[in-house]
Amino acid sequence: MRCSFQTIRALGADPAQRPLHSFEPLTLSTALAVAVPDIGFEITVSSTCSAPYDLARRLATLDHISGGRVICNIVSSFNPAVAANYGSAPLPPREARYRQAHEFMSVVGALLDSWELRLPADPQARLWDPDFARPIGHRGEFYNVAGPLNVPRDRRRRALIGQAGASGPGLDFAAAYGEIIYCSLLSLSAARAFRDELHKLAIAKGRDVGSLSVVPGLVPIIGRNREEALERHEAVSGTGSEEGLLRLRQGC
Repeated sequence: MRCSFQTIRALGADPAQRPLHSFEPLTLSTALAVAVPDIGFEITVSSTCSAPYDLARRLATLDHISGGRVICNIVSSFNPAVAANYGSAPLPPREARYRQAHEFMSVVGALLDSWELRLPADPQARLWDPDFARPIGHRGEFYNVAGPLNVPRDRRRRALIGQAGASGPGLDFAAAYGEIIYCSLLSLSAARAFRDELHKLAIAKGRDVGSLSVVPGLVPIIGRNREEALERHEAVSGTGSEEGLLRLRQGC
């Protein structure tokens, strides 16, 4: 069983929908991980509005506290209302957001691997071995991060990375970093085509496709018959018709 928490960084303004209030997911997951020992946690984090060092530190902490029950889903924020809560600069164009997301994940991954806490050869001389704390020295387009992280990694594991991008840039991002990839498509053939394209891109990046898991996304809409269920689904999605729903999914 797994609980999923999103980082919704702006209040939903449409009074016809739920207000999308949400607690900060890492804090909430940490509290629940201590209280509930046998469920996993998936948190959604924005690469556009987060600092790599801060996320790596908090994610590594949650991974230790939960005993490895963490998936971190990385998204590139597209809501202008979110950007307005993080400074006066407008939301960057989509292509720039994905460039930033790639660099973000590169830095987070390097930080998570930057320190293993090991005993020194002579425990009488020092308490830990600094040779296993490696600065990352990252200087890039969006981030300059020295490292290493001040939370050691567990050599047996680290938090899994999730991704749900279905567009061209999103699929490329998933192929580069994702380990749990969410797929919400309307037919088995479309889902298989999605998986095949994902595997092709991952292989081109030198990844083992055995490390990628494609997971279907299901949202049940209950009605007394198909027509009533579809009518309710249209009301929720705002597509207006089954054809509109198909167009919406094909455009994701």
